Amino acid sequence: TEDLLPEESKEDINFKDLESIRILVAEDVELNQFLVKHILDSWGCEVTIANNGREAVEIVKKQYFDLILMDIQMPEMDGITATKTIRNLNIAEKSIIDKSLITKKIRTISSKDKSTIPIIALTANALKGDGQRYIDIGMNGYITKPYTEEKLFQVINQVIKTNDKLRIKVTNPGKNTSDSTFIPVPAPPPPPPVEKLYDLSLINTIGKDDSAFAKKIITIFLESMPESLENLVKFAQDKNYEQISKTAHKMKSSIDSMGISSLKDIIRELEATKADNNNSEVLIPKVKSILTDVFVQLKQII
Repeated sequence: TEDLLPEESKEDINFKDLESIRILVAEDVELNQFLVKHILDSWGCEVTIANNGREAVEIVKKQYFDLILMDIQMPEMDGITATKTIRNLNIAEKSIIDKSLITKKIRTISSKDKSTIPIIALTANALKGDGQRYIDIGMNGYITKPYTEEKLFQVINQVIKTNDKLRIKVTNPGKNTSDSTFIPVPAPPPPPPVEKLYDLSLINTIGKDDSAFAKKIITIFLESMPESLENLVKFAQDKNYEQISKTAHKMKSSIDSMGISSLKDIIRELEATKADNNNSEVLIPKVKSILTDVFVQLKQII
């Protein structure tokens, strides 16, 4: 179905409703990891990070989680494959003697059946039909990056409503803690009087205008993005169109989160790069030029 993302609610949202929920986040981009962990930590959730699908599966084998946020495109093992693997964790091969003498797969049932843990897809692509595709392979919902704190809560809350085990835990928490008073921290100083190539609105909303949080996000971006840019240039020189596409996809969510609107369409065109549909020689120099200027501007505010 295409209605997995609930409509924006006008009702007051109590993020503390999710306090003590154990959540595994499978995400390979460090900036995205930091953003979602900050949100979940602020709600009082217990958060564990996996850097790819294979790592997520291994962690789930050792620990039980109430919910999994699963990125779709990751190295080592993608989110689709990881989800299918988790859904089969409590299925064992057993020989059953019957008339046909066929070996059957039997699900072992336990109170900690990890194969039934709710899984929400984190995706930078939300094409028509993706929602049903994620449901068909065993996911319970999806959210498109970049997302707001409220939207993430709404998607998780929607999944909770349809999961008895998780709903009971949320409505009957083991402990109640009072909300702490939030004291806003002054926002970073304004940039020089030149055209600003970034927009930290999403970052400031998620961080509740905490300048330390914003500076941490900027630092992660400045440390990780130059390497991705260097790889993009190298793959263009090698005419490796598949890697151009994959690198652009990895860069896309960070560029969106940092509000670099001038690269929004360009990075998506690069993501669609193929040997017979290639405009990388024109687009990548533009990406390099814009990002170089962005780096300079961001360094001036940290």
